[in-house]
Amino acid sequence: MRRVLGEWLREVVKITDPRFVFHSNRHSVKSILRNHPENPRVDLVDKILGHVGGKDDSGRDNGSGNAADGYGVFELRAMQRIIELTPAASRGVRISAC
Repeated sequence: MRRVLGEWLREVVKITDPRFVFHSNRHSVKSILRNHPENPRVDLVDKILGHVGGKDDSGRDNGSGNAADGYGVFELRAMQRIIELTPAASRGVRISAC
């Protein structure tokens, strides 16, 4: 996934500075979505950005103090709708599930 996102940054978004990687973008995206008028769900935003608590996808504890954070599933379509709120997606960058 890291390779795919890196290629997307270089080829689609046209960010060529090698110091800028996808991880650098997470805080900016978090701020954009936190202040978006549609007020997307925080748990879905956190999942998209890799900040979700509870258990990770392989069942390992990721440091959350709330066991319920690991319950349930995150629907891809719900996450896609949130991703489409970001500026890159609104400029016509096609976001699709793998």
